[in-house]
Amino acid sequence: PSPKSAAWPSPAAAAAQNAKKKSNAMEKPASLRAEIERALPEIAANPEKLAMFVTDGRVQAYKSTLSHETAYTLTVLIENYSGGQDEVRAVIINWLQKHQADILHPGANADGRYTFEADILRHDAADLLIQLQLTERTRAIPGSDGRIIIDHPKNADHSDLQRVLGHKVP
Repeated sequence: PSPKSAAWPSPAAAAAQNAKKKSNAMEKPASLRAEIERALPEIAANPEKLAMFVTDGRVQAYKSTLSHETAYTLTVLIENYSGGQDEVRAVIINWLQKHQADILHPGANADGRYTFEADILRHDAADLLIQLQLTERTRAIPGSDGRIIIDHPKNADHSDLQRVLGHKVP
């Protein structure tokens, strides 16, 4: 296959992939919510304690393509949380390593791309406010039937770099 066909799925393949998705919403907030609920039993049992908001959204687009990048602040609010704050941060760091690793390199957070606040309610509970500066790429391909086919390529992560360098990746 040509490099172009390897990088871009056929319109039919992209449409089939999109048909499996339940929503056309941004993917990273839903993915982080699922990870937090999976890793923190208190949130899994009480999902109403977790709220997420997208603010300060920006779109970087170009004249020659429908594809674009969306940048935004994802605010994560966990109310009346009685688990460990370090555990929450570890879950988020683990998620960032897979989905937005550029936030984690040395010096990357100097500009406040991962911040938090805590309102200590009692000795055993706090409200946590976490803000993450995230980006999502959207690939938009005009299909032969006139519809626009959308998919979201993942951001490169550490394992991608290892593969490019020829290292074995587990």
